[in-house]
Amino acid sequence: MSIPDTPVDESGEIPVGNEVGKGAEGVVYKIVESDEVLKVLDEDRRREKADKVRTMVDNQPIDPTFRKHGIRTIVWPSSVVYDENSEQFVGYRMPYKDLDECESLSNYLLKNKLSSERDLSRRFILARNLAIVVSEIHRQGHALGDMNPKNILVNDLVVSLIDCDGFFIRGPDRSYLGGTFRPAFTPPGGLEDDIEEARLCDRFGLAVHIFKILMDNYHPFHARGAGSVSGSFDDWIRAYEFPYEEPKPGRIEPPIDAPDYDTLPTRVRELFATCFIEGKREGERRPAASEWAEALNEAYRYKGSTAESSQSDIWTGWELRGDAGRDGVHSENPWEEWIFPGARRHTDGSEPSEDPWNGWAAFDRSE
Repeated sequence: MSIPDTPVDESGEIPVGNEVGKGAEGVVYKIVESDEVLKVLDEDRRREKADKVRTMVDNQPIDPTFRKHGIRTIVWPSSVVYDENSEQFVGYRMPYKDLDECESLSNYLLKNKLSSERDLSRRFILARNLAIVVSEIHRQGHALGDMNPKNILVNDLVVSLIDCDGFFIRGPDRSYLGGTFRPAFTPPGGLEDDIEEARLCDRFGLAVHIFKILMDNYHPFHARGAGSVSGSFDDWIRAYEFPYEEPKPGRIEPPIDAPDYDTLPTRVRELFATCFIEGKREGERRPAASEWAEALNEAYRYKGSTAESSQSDIWTGWELRGDAGRDGVHSENPWEEWIFPGARRHTDGSEPSEDPWNGWAAFDRSE
C-alpha cells in the first residue's frame, strides 16, 4: 500500500516521514516535525471506517494526562485525512505513542512485575489508572467492547489505550459498532451489537482486569474443586460461581496458590462481589469505572495509615468525577486541577498524604 500523493487534513498538506508501524488495517507513518502520526488505512477498510473516524474526531474523550502533562493515555484520532487529488478519505492523524517504551498489560502481568507484597500500592495505582481511562471513554458515551489486554499499554504504571478505532463509538445521530471481543473479559452471553450493552460489558471486563492486577494475574473465575470444569475462560465464567466470596471447600474454591483474597480492602471486595455475583448476568448491577477508580484510590491513600493520620489527611473530602450521562455530552473538564503522578514517586515509600492526585472535582456519577 502506497502513501497518497498529497495527504491533507483541515490544517493543510501533511508532510509524511518514515513508516513507524503496520497493523491489520493499515500502515502508520511519522509526520515530519510533529508529535503525531498518520495512519493510512488499507483501501478495502476505508469505506466502512470513514464515517466512524469522522465521528470519533468530533466526539473526542478528554485525555486526563495530556492536558496537564503532555502524556498521551488515549491514542484517539485527531483529524480526518484525505487525498487532495481524489478528495477521498484515506485515514487519520493521531498522537504518536512510542510502543517500544510500553508493554501490553498481559505481558506486564505475566512477567510478575508486581508480584511482591511490597508492590501492593503499585497494584492499586495501576488498576486505578486503568479505571480512569475507561471512565473517560464511557463519560463521552463510547465503549471499548474489546477489553483486549494487548491494546492496554503500561509504561511506569501509566496506562494507555490504543487501537481506539475498534471501539464502539457514539455520535449525535448514530452509533458505530466495535470489532472482536475476548471471552476472558466478557460476561455470559457475550457482547451484543449495542453500544449501551457494550458499556455494561466493559464494566465486567474492567473488573476482570482489576482482579488480575491485584491478584497475581489469577482470573476471577479460575477455580478448583469437584464442581470445577476444564475448558476455556468463557466456560469458567458461565459455569462457576465466583469462588472467592463464600467459597465451598472441595466443590468450588480459589486455586491453591492464589493470593489471600481477604487481604484486599473491604470496599474493593464489595465491588468484586457486586460485579461477579449480582452483576454476572445483570449488567446494570456492575460497578462503573468511576466507582472502581475512587475505591482503588482510597485503598492506595489509606494503606498503612493510622486512624489519626487518616483524620488529618489533606485529601479528606476528595471525590472522583464519574462516568458520563447516556447522552455522551461532556460537562466541564473534570481534570482541570488533576495532577498526574509520575509512577516512580509511588515506589519510594511515600506516605499516602504525599499522593499528588489532587483535585479531581466532584460530579454526577450517572451513566
